[in-house]
Amino acid sequence: MLYSELMKSSALDLCLSLGKSIEIDIKQKHLKKRDVAKEAGITEVTLHRICTGQNVKLESVISVLKAINRYSALQGMVTPSPVEPMSLYDDMVKERNKRQKSQSKKVVASYSSSGVMQLNSEKPQKTVTAADIRRMCE
Repeated sequence: MLYSELMKSSALDLCLSLGKSIEIDIKQKHLKKRDVAKEAGITEVTLHRICTGQNVKLESVISVLKAINRYSALQGMVTPSPVEPMSLYDDMVKERNKRQKSQSKKVVASYSSSGVMQLNSEKPQKTVTAADIRRMCE
């Protein structure tokens, strides 16, 4: 499953995807569900509930993953992972949007005693001359 799909999926959808993945793995390894359930120390009904994405104890899911030798899935769950590039990107975009929003404050124009227009905002002041206005209008 792609990162973008994970971000959009509900917890229920992810449980269903995990269950389907476990069921496919059991079939590909030519295992019997009865034997997997026995090895995991759960009932066949509980294994069926896992495979159909229903609410079960996390301990039961972990036991099934161990029983079907899906240690890579377990390792991903218990090993602190490095920061994912996509989550870094998402954080960067949020921060940039926040900065842009704070920088787009209302700008007020005023004229100095010498007739030069000045822009007043929370940003550093910039003096605008008549030549600048002509260039902007061209």
